[in-house]
Amino acid sequence: MRISSFSLLVLAVSFAGCWVDPGVLVLGYETNDEACSNGVDDDRDGQTDCQDDDCLRRSTLCGEFIPLVPPDEPEDNFGACNDHIDNDNDGRFDCGDPGCQAIPENCCSNEFTDERCSDGLDNDANGFVDCRDFGCSHGMYVTVCDAELDCADGKDNDGDLAADCSDGDCSGVAGPGGTPCPALTPETTAELCNNGLDDDGNGYTDCRDRGCSRSTDPAVMAICCPGGPVAENTVALCSDGIDNDCNSYSDCDDFSCTRSPNPDAVAYCMNLPTEDTVEKCTNGLDDDNNGFVDCGDFSCSQSTDLAVQSACFESANPASCADGMDNDQDGFTDCADWDCYYNPSVITAGTCDHAYPVCQ
Repeated sequence: MRISSFSLLVLAVSFAGCWVDPGVLVLGYETNDEACSNGVDDDRDGQTDCQDDDCLRRSTLCGEFIPLVPPDEPEDNFGACNDHIDNDNDGRFDCGDPGCQAIPENCCSNEFTDERCSDGLDNDANGFVDCRDFGCSHGMYVTVCDAELDCADGKDNDGDLAADCSDGDCSGVAGPGGTPCPALTPETTAELCNNGLDDDGNGYTDCRDRGCSRSTDPAVMAICCPGGPVAENTVALCSDGIDNDCNSYSDCDDFSCTRSPNPDAVAYCMNLPTEDTVEKCTNGLDDDNNGFVDCGDFSCSQSTDLAVQSACFESANPASCADGMDNDQDGFTDCADWDCYYNPSVITAGTCDHAYPVCQ
């Protein structure tokens, strides 16, 4: 038998020293049925079993199951979102389906609590860590992303791309070494609106900062609105995606369109599809065609309408977290409902004491 030079090299390396137990699992080992069903994050990437992309690709336990008779039913409830079946035949199943992602109890997102939004980990493996993840920065019950909590730790705690003394939240607060952070300079001059720096530490630079974009200083306007502001009050200007009047708002997000003296512009904005009523936030449809359904849409979940809040959140009235009823009719009752379990006000009141782990 002829032994190749490569084999000899391997043997030489193998006998060069004894094998040493690494003590911890080596990254990349969550790739078989056993590792994908043991409830352990074997490769320590923040994703456990079928939540891990490695398991989804390589384990027979986590891939899509295609029944002999394909179903044709909504995929918008806990059972249908955890059966490995594309129930609604849209080419996506379980957490890959937007209808499932809109239900927090499905645990499709793993970055949605104060603890997970401040641990320095990309818990949901989507490329964004802590407050730079929309799950954190837009989280209904996430508070750690509201401001820079520690001005001396070298971290961007609130995800606004400014850390410690570079963040306006830290003005006057003790920074590295205990020295108070200096007050930052408002961006209101031509020089500060054209230097490429976030001088006031609010996360917006130069003409993206309203101090610049809304300035009436001719020198600043020459930089941020060189063509001069054009009244945004026609259908054409209210539908071109451009901030024509240089006030930081464009199209139907601009009052000059929605409150325009031009009835055609107002009618155009009034007739845009919306998802902001109890009916539209509970009908299982993506009424405004933005990819988010019902309470998974910010226009519903962040609504100031108490009726919509009650339809979307069991904790809109904390008393509803202890009445034994599924008040928001999402299939989950009281502390088994994400709204109650993760709502700080409900926890503080002692209603939900975290004895029921909704998402591991």
